[in-house]
Formats: sequence, C-alpha cells, structure tokens
Amino acid sequence: MKTTSTPVLVVLIARLSALGMSGVHLAGSAVPAPRERGTLRLHYVQKPIGYERYDITRDGDGLSLSSDFDFTDRGGRVQLTATLKTTPDYTPIVFTARGKSYRFVNVDSEVRIEGREAVVRPDASSGERRVPLPAQFFTVDGYAPFAAQLMLVRYWQQHGRPRTLTTVPGLPTIDVIVEERGRDQVHAGDRTVGLTQYVIDGVVWGRETLWLDQDDMLAAAITRAGGLSFEAVREDLEPALRDFVRIATRDRVADLAKISTGVPPSRSGTFALVGATIVDMTDRPPIPDGIVLVRDGRIAEVGPGSAVQIPDSVPRVDVAGKTIVPGLWDMHTHFTQVEWGPV
Repeated sequence: MKTTSTPVLVVLIARLSALGMSGVHLAGSAVPAPRERGTLRLHYVQKPIGYERYDITRDGDGLSLSSDFDFTDRGGRVQLTATLKTTPDYTPIVFTARGKSYRFVNVDSEVRIEGREAVVRPDASSGERRVPLPAQFFTVDGYAPFAAQLMLVRYWQQHGRPRTLTTVPGLPTIDVIVEERGRDQVHAGDRTVGLTQYVIDGVVWGRETLWLDQDDMLAAAITRAGGLSFEAVREDLEPALRDFVRIATRDRVADLAKISTGVPPSRSGTFALVGATIVDMTDRPPIPDGIVLVRDGRIAEVGPGSAVQIPDSVPRVDVAGKTIVPGLWDMHTHFTQVEWGPV
C-alpha cells in the first residue's frame, strides 16, 4: 500500500500559524516576519457586547500595530480603527485612531513623531500642533484600543520602568503611571492560569488593570466607560471574567484605603477656624472675619468674631483671606471608580 508523509517543516509552520505566528526564520531562507495576533471579547458590566481584534507585525526594522475595536452598546454600534508604528523598542513613530471609543466619544487622532517633538492633530476639527517631548513618551488616546495599552506596557518595560510616562495626545500632554502589581491566579474552565497584573493610572479618569501572560501577551483588561465597568478578555480566558473583575475591584478598594490613610485631615476633634469670610448660602449677607467653632468633629457655632467665644483651650486655625461655604456635593458621579471616593 502506498503511503505519504508530511514534511516536518510544513507541520512546524502550520503549528506556528495556529499560535498566531505567520512565519519562521531559517538560515539562508527568506520567509515572512513573525506576526502576533489577538482577539479580545469586550464586555460592558460583564455582558458581552463585541470584540477587539489586533495584529502586530514586523514593519522594516520596527513594529506595526493595527486594531479593529467594534461593539454594540444599547442598540448603537461603536467602531474604532487604530494603527501604531514603533521602533523595535516600542518607541512610537506614527499613531492614528479614528471612530468611536464609546457611544458619546468621537475619536479622530493622529500623532507623528519628528525628533523630540510630536506633531499632533487631536481631532478632525483642529489643526496640527507641535508638542515638545521628553526622552520617554508614548502615544495613546483613551482606553481603546486595548492593544495600544499593551504596547504602552511593553514600552515601559523596555525603558527602565519609569515612574511616569508622558503621553500624547493630551492637553497638550498627560502623565501616565504604570505599576506592576504582582502575580494573579485565574480559573478558566479546568485550567488555573498565572498572569502578571499591571495598573495604569492616567490613560482614563481613574485606574485600569491589565494582565499579561508569561509571553507578555495581553490576557485581559478592566477599565471604565461611561462610569461603568468595561472589560476585555482574551477569548480563551473568557471563563475567568469574574475572577478578573473581583481582582480589579479588590485592588481598587485597597487603593482607596491607602489614599484615605495617606491623606489625614489637617485638624480633627475640637478647634476653631478664625478670620475667614463665611457664606452660609442663605439670604443673609456674608460674615466677614468669621469664626467656625468645631467641637468633637461637629460644627458647634458659626458667626462673626465679635459674637463667637472661643475657649482658651481650643486650638485656633488662621484662615484669614479665605472663604468658607457649606460642603459642596457632586450630584453626578460614578462611584464604580472607588479610588476616587475621597474626592
């Protein structure tokens, strides 16, 4: 009986293709450059709504990212396409992002790096402007696409893990902080997967969590869109979605505790605020040179200096030249970003 065999090289290339690698390098041969491909399932408040699909390819001596970000939110389609060209160490060269990142958020950004300047067109209605750049910088415009944030973390790793990174576009720039928070274990079906957690502060209003696997590929991300939780999870790890949400929420609560203990009140207990102008928000005129007497953490008396008696044992806080008003309360806030609670 006649038999046939499959060449080992064909099998090898087929297996690499299944892993998202478009080619291999053999001595003396010319084959396509390596290619990284990822698909993230997008969720809004843990409900599946769409996908982000991205490719990272060799582009000359550097790298090229292309991403399609597409989901449906409350009956409306949200689409964004983005490209990013970088040097081999992930230093940006050209960045573009066009479409929507959320149903109310239009994005039309373009950034070109020329020497130590970024030529920025932040939206379709504005002209170009030149923004001076420090030695370490990156290009990102909001949480989408998540693949751009993956490239940001890789840049941060390649450049000595700086405390802050300057990013464009911004107003005209934005400082972003990246921190590695250690290893997490998540459960995807019958698998337990170890991932490295990173926290990014400054790309959006608040903090995001990203996880990379042992090959530094993007596993998942938790951010905020419209004040609610927005999640992206690689398809093979989607069963671990709730693990990712629990970990991110736990860490934001820990951040809140740290912030709260790290910024103690300047005064507590019993004291008197002396010398301010007091506006009590009634029809009465402002009180010049006023006094607010606080006893055991509660306001005990308010009035002009001539009418409020301060016991000799009560500490005085000089607030001359300032204005005191009743506490203001922001009636529109999104408390899912728990680390903003102290605000």
